[in-house]
Amino acid sequence: MSNLALLATNDTTLNAVATTVFQNEGWNKIRASTQGEAISKAVKYLPQVALIDFELKHGSVDVIKRICDYYGLETRVVLLTPPEKLVVSKSLGNAGVSSVIKKPISKQKVRSLLREAPTNPGFNGEHRVTFISADGSKEYQTKHGVAKYVESHDCPVVTVIDGHIPDWFRKNDHVVVGRDGELIDAFQMNGTRSIKNAHSNLGGELHLLYQMD
Repeated sequence: MSNLALLATNDTTLNAVATTVFQNEGWNKIRASTQGEAISKAVKYLPQVALIDFELKHGSVDVIKRICDYYGLETRVVLLTPPEKLVVSKSLGNAGVSSVIKKPISKQKVRSLLREAPTNPGFNGEHRVTFISADGSKEYQTKHGVAKYVESHDCPVVTVIDGHIPDWFRKNDHVVVGRDGELIDAFQMNGTRSIKNAHSNLGGELHLLYQMD
């Protein structure tokens, strides 16, 4: 698999510097200029590294949370920030940011970030899921590591790799989330969202399961 780097920025200088290094180092660039574009391309292509500009159009914070939390991608996320935003940016470390780098960034620094990137990023699943039909007649438990539970501000979300959800599972059925023998949460499923990606190690799709209101 070729080396892939996501660059999410509207900064022409940053784009020029990073692009030069990508080309010299043999990396393929995935360019995004908005929040939504960065999120969708990260899931679809699963880059080894994502360089996210703090000043990205429509915001950078949600990009980071989606990549690291909702979708559980093991992409190395680097936040590029103006000096006056450095303190705020560093507070995003708990959201999954691997590094916070001040702009302008040098070619040498971009090169070192690429060399620190994982060679084969995958899915950072920490949970297993037991699916139970609404009437209790059917039950299926996944293996550990194929699901990731996120307690968002809207509602709990469970992301599951494709191929690990039973065909009979429907809205109003029950989801029980566990980790290492510990019950994490249990709820009725209100809705799903599926996101296609180009990597067999994610099964071709990621499925997000939402709790009932």
